[in-house]
Amino acid sequence: MKLNKMTLFSYSKIGFIVSIGSFFIGIVIGVITGDPIHQIAPLKNSISFIDIVLNNLKVGFSILTIGAITGGAYSFLILGVNGYIIGKLIEYLNANGNTTQLLSGLLPHFFVELLGLVLFSTISTIPIFIIYYLIKFPIQSFPYKRIIKFIFIMFCIAMLFILIAGYIEATISNVTI
Repeated sequence: MKLNKMTLFSYSKIGFIVSIGSFFIGIVIGVITGDPIHQIAPLKNSISFIDIVLNNLKVGFSILTIGAITGGAYSFLILGVNGYIIGKLIEYLNANGNTTQLLSGLLPHFFVELLGLVLFSTISTIPIFIIYYLIKFPIQSFPYKRIIKFIFIMFCIAMLFILIAGYIEATISNVTI
């Protein structure tokens, strides 16, 4: 059996779905478990675009590198923890009657940033799927160029999402806690 674009895409969809699922399970766990947050330290009025992007890139590259070494397990854990933090924030804002802060502070950049991080996570699962595929279907030739091109395109899209999310977070998102 030949490892083609559709097979690689199908395996990547599994990584994408598990990544998204880890994040949303983290949100649910954050909302329904643990001690509630009673106070959040005040934030600076504005955090710079560069600071936001650099922080998100640190998280993204951590997910990408360590996730690839752990077969994606680290990536899923980090996304779950990030979801848990968002869940605790949602719980705090809801308990204090500030749910409108979700609309103005979180939602403008939330989905774009999440997609960027999930794409990094998806890339980190590709090595384990390749190993699985090679064990299950030994082949004579391996399409390295195709895989590298696929990863490069996903990486560029993830970087673009992180940059866009950083811009939105720095300029449009507004949090006043």
